[in-house]
Amino acid sequence: MRLSDFIGILEGKLLSDGDFDTLEYCTATCAQRFLTFLENPKYLTKISPKASCVFVTRENVSQLPSHLGGIMECDDPKWQFVLLHNHLANCEHYAGAGFRTIIGKNCSISPLAYISDKNVVIGDGVYVGAFSVINKNVRIGNYCAIHENCVIGGKSFNYAKTRNDKFIGMADTGQVVLEDNVEICPHCHVASAPLPSDVTYLGEGVKLDAFVHIGHGTKVGRRTLIPAGAQIAGNVTIGEDAWIGVNATIANRITIRNQGRVSLGAVVTRDVDEGQTVSGNFAIPHERFIRNLKDSAR
Repeated sequence: MRLSDFIGILEGKLLSDGDFDTLEYCTATCAQRFLTFLENPKYLTKISPKASCVFVTRENVSQLPSHLGGIMECDDPKWQFVLLHNHLANCEHYAGAGFRTIIGKNCSISPLAYISDKNVVIGDGVYVGAFSVINKNVRIGNYCAIHENCVIGGKSFNYAKTRNDKFIGMADTGQVVLEDNVEICPHCHVASAPLPSDVTYLGEGVKLDAFVHIGHGTKVGRRTLIPAGAQIAGNVTIGEDAWIGVNATIANRITIRNQGRVSLGAVVTRDVDEGQTVSGNFAIPHERFIRNLKDSAR
């Protein structure tokens, strides 16, 4: 693809033309050449060497790294990025080729469930309960159980806001992957993701209790348990054998390492170390939380 190919749908001034293979955020690790956007100057030194084209504000043009071939000056770079992404979302060379849904052997799927007839792979021995929805671009491993009223691959919460306070949502072209032996209790949502390279991932043996939300691009390691009501924001990384307590909230882009534990009701805004337990709102190491609690009761 070439930046000049899309002049008709974009708003901005083309300063130089360039080629790109896909769209990505500016710091992405990507094997392909990609088009990105830049609004905040703090990312100028962090732009990936694989970025070949950029939407950028006028004040940042002069500071761009030299490896960027295609440059379009825009008032709202992210808005233009989302417009182009949505335009390309139905193109196979961008979002990937479509295929008929594949369902494995010995599955038990309620006649009241919905499974997209495109771009779904379901392994052997999978159970899908009544009124659950499996949207496109979902891969489910063997012997998984998705109980009633769940949505797997539901709409991700991704919007661009312009300077005149309009909103535009991003189409979902990413993937959802559930490895073998995942179990999801009723009324859970596992969100899809916007960019083709994005994956929302539940590792082998992960268990979700009822009313859990897993945000777009979040990755949950093997054997992690997430009890009822937990809210996991987008792009969170949770390691193996972790525990996320009842009604806990995990903020965007947090990392919880292997065997990390989040107490019930905690609001996590900082990374959690391996084997560490955190408690409170905002969450702090559990020992300090208990000490502070005891001190306040004196």
